[in-house]
Amino acid sequence: MAEAPTWQSDNGVQYLCGGVGDDNMQVIKAERQNANVDLKFIEGARGAYVADVDLTVSGDALPQPLRIHADGPSCLLQLPTGRYQVVADYQGVQHAQGLRVGEGSRQLTFRW
Repeated sequence: MAEAPTWQSDNGVQYLCGGVGDDNMQVIKAERQNANVDLKFIEGARGAYVADVDLTVSGDALPQPLRIHADGPSCLLQLPTGRYQVVADYQGVQHAQGLRVGEGSRQLTFRW
């Protein structure tokens, strides 16, 4: 059984990544209310979950880019209000999306 994901902190940002297995997915689902950004990583037409995604989050509200290795198909972030660029790298293929964080929460899906 995979270890349960826990909130981490880096560069002033709280994040929680994981979701491998039913127990870990339940932790992610329960913690979703504590995040303002919800990232999902999938591949193929059927949307199979993928893990081992390297993320880089940059924006004016961060003193330096945040770099995270997501070992599961979900990553929750608690980012300050602002505009960001999120780059996700899975097996050497990168996808980038812009993100504006304000009130409420946002969900981004990265598909390979």
